[in-house]
Amino acid sequence: MLISEKSILLFIESLLAWYKKNKRPDLPWRKYPLSGYEIWVSEIFLQQTQVSRVIPFYTRFLQKYPTVESLSVSNWEEFFPYYEGLGYYQRGRNMLKTAKIVCETYDGIFPDNKKELESLPGIGPYTASAILSFAYNQSFLSVDANLKKVYKRFFLGSSVFEIPWDRFEKILEKQKYHFADINNASMDFAALQCTKSPNCDDCPMVKKCLFAQGDRVIEKKQKKQIVPKEKKKVVLFLHENHKKYFSSHADVYTPFYFSFPIYNRESIKKYFEETYHLKLSIRPPYKKVIEDDYEVSYVNAQIQVGEHQFAEFLPEAL
Repeated sequence: MLISEKSILLFIESLLAWYKKNKRPDLPWRKYPLSGYEIWVSEIFLQQTQVSRVIPFYTRFLQKYPTVESLSVSNWEEFFPYYEGLGYYQRGRNMLKTAKIVCETYDGIFPDNKKELESLPGIGPYTASAILSFAYNQSFLSVDANLKKVYKRFFLGSSVFEIPWDRFEKILEKQKYHFADINNASMDFAALQCTKSPNCDDCPMVKKCLFAQGDRVIEKKQKKQIVPKEKKKVVLFLHENHKKYFSSHADVYTPFYFSFPIYNRESIKKYFEETYHLKLSIRPPYKKVIEDDYEVSYVNAQIQVGEHQFAEFLPEAL
């Protein structure tokens, strides 16, 4: 399906007009000008994390590490308290690696080239595009799930097909649009207007939006069954990158078993910190089953800070 240049420009003009009236105020990573480092920190923190949760982390982190140089000389134990709670801890380890590379290879300045940015640990096409558009005013759309949702609904009626992103960028660049504004407008529109259950009737683009003019089919999740906490158990597999596993018994490999009052990630973390002086990262359950009227969750966890004294087993020994 060929999307006309006229319809693209009309969409962007409507989007920017909406943004001017409705943009989210006081987001600290929008107080331009910002360095590539500051944009990078915000984008890493915002991955799969709500904006409201990120703001205090972002502010506190930059007070501790105001420059990429200050981060590059840090270590995991010092870094961890300023990242703890955001989850996905490999992101944090990649931040330390990237900071060192930027200082050693690029003299402390994030490169303004997409290929070089994507070569850095933890930086993919979306984060690279965000750094280039927000820090260097380059013509890149930051294409994430939210931006895809908005554009595909408007132009295609659903998220089934793909938008020709390169063509969009060329058309908008020719008109000399400020891509940072377009990316911010797209994110705010997705978060406030074109949400999972969009407010189509109050949308300025409703008459041209194929989704709004169509069936507006939205996948609805089934309601979760509420299980009393007294009926929850956890089987926890503590490992190191799945290369070795730590056992709750010395002679034979045994995972860690928990039941009420230790039944969720928060209580398990507290248990390991108080009992073994270890800080853990715990993934969401990868499996849940009902056994003898109990909900049993199977989860993976890794030690992030502290020295353990558990027996170690290789995967093939499990």
